[in-house]
Amino acid sequence: MRHMHGSILLIAALLSCFSAQAQTQPENFHIVTPDLLRGARVTDQSQADYLINSQHVQTVIDLQGGDLTDPRMNKLTNDAWEQKDLPKLEAGETPTEIATEKNELEKAGLNPSGFQNPALDSIADVTPAEATKITSILDELADPKTPRPIYVHCAHGADRTGLIIALYRVFVQGWAPQKAHDEMKAMGHNFFHQIFTHDMDQYFWHAVKLVNDSQHFSHKVADADIKNDLQIVWDKVLQALPFTHCPGDGPPEAPTPP
Repeated sequence: MRHMHGSILLIAALLSCFSAQAQTQPENFHIVTPDLLRGARVTDQSQADYLINSQHVQTVIDLQGGDLTDPRMNKLTNDAWEQKDLPKLEAGETPTEIATEKNELEKAGLNPSGFQNPALDSIADVTPAEATKITSILDELADPKTPRPIYVHCAHGADRTGLIIALYRVFVQGWAPQKAHDEMKAMGHNFFHQIFTHDMDQYFWHAVKLVNDSQHFSHKVADADIKNDLQIVWDKVLQALPFTHCPGDGPPEAPTPP
């Protein structure tokens, strides 16, 4: 009897070990703050389990979906090609893939209301509609009422995610813009990525230039002030669209808002 009891405990321990090993981090996973995480898309159930059960994530912000309808991408594709072959080129952009990720996260224990999908296009210029989405995302990240921890991701956790986190670093945490942009590059938004997604850099530098000019977010602000200040800043950013700037490390000259 004692031997059987010991065997049961051993089996339970092995099962527990196997369960833990089955959980894997998403690619390019990093901790921004104790309650804000970033990385690449969730590709399978083991990654969903890791986020929900090991990191206790309560909100997932999926930035994918915008590249599917990008005008430049559409020049090379048709509807049949998009549905059949786009996942091979850039996985996670189709509605089916986004729904699959949501289901895997919910199966792991995420509340259905905890999944958000403010899709951004990583290739083309940031549009006024996308700028409004960015404002809302930053509001969510800064709002203490948002269930935490929060996981922000795109396809690779480098470009769209890099932009959002860099803006968060500057606007909410008071980082110097160059430091935030350096981190953005270090986390995967490198020169190769910038060839295709340099509009992310363009938008970042114009945004922080307008912020500096208006003296908003020159220091860390109280939570109660964040939403109003963000709206003031992004209203000015919207007035300055569209931008024209080539890839590079430094900020361009900001246009004068009309």
